[in-house]
Amino acid sequence: NRAAESSAKQTTDGEKANAAEPAGPLTNPIPKPKLAGPWEPLLFLRFPMFAWLAWTVGVGMAACYLTIVIFPIIMAVEYGLDELLIGLAYLPFGVGGMLGSQVGGTLCKILQKKYLIKESQIVVFLTGLIFVVPSLVLFGWTQHYHISAPMVTSAGVGFGLSWCFGAALSYATQWQPEQAGGVTSCLQLVQFGLSCVCIAVGATLSDVVGNGPLFTFMAGLLLVSLVPGGVYVILVIRRSERARRNEANSSAPETTAATNAEKPATPTSTSEKPTADV
Repeated sequence: NRAAESSAKQTTDGEKANAAEPAGPLTNPIPKPKLAGPWEPLLFLRFPMFAWLAWTVGVGMAACYLTIVIFPIIMAVEYGLDELLIGLAYLPFGVGGMLGSQVGGTLCKILQKKYLIKESQIVVFLTGLIFVVPSLVLFGWTQHYHISAPMVTSAGVGFGLSWCFGAALSYATQWQPEQAGGVTSCLQLVQFGLSCVCIAVGATLSDVVGNGPLFTFMAGLLLVSLVPGGVYVILVIRRSERARRNEANSSAPETTAATNAEKPATPTSTSEKPTADV
């Protein structure tokens, strides 16, 4: 009965309080959505590590799109394929891209569990780009030998770039999880901007210097771009390993002391010598 009376009293008090409150707008209304300026994602480029990542991703994807543009020209001029067969010849590139995404995603999970830092994704990114560099060189110099040469080497380019592009997006979204859309749009803007310049200039250079020197230059530019990121990742991983080692060493004496304190004291037995009766 007391519980019922108390519940009824609380209900009555709540109704009186609600009746006493004037009807009006909420005290803390939901903030009104605001459209951000289209230039704001570019502000992420003021951070050196992200600027390096955007540049390297842009160079790699520009080389990829240049490969896609030059590929049908090779197939039509060198081997006389029509539009249908050229379209089918793109299938190895697509298969390589699909496999590269799977391999890159798996490596990202493995290294994330091992090092417990977001910079482990850069290791996967660098590894994929190292695979792209020889594929670009081979694509430029082996296209005249056999029809399978540009198909296999373009598949290698797609495999490596899909591998590293997923890792780059993973790092960028972990770096700014609350602004993942902004960092992704900045990466894509730099990527397509460099691709536009590369295709416009590369199509002309292909006729002047040939595909071999052109793709060797792109591979060299990509290789030089790997150096700053590689140095940065090595320093970060070493610092992280040193911090984990120091933390483990500092916690070891405390754990030992706590274990010793929990152990029960063992009684010590003293052997008494028999005394002779006098």
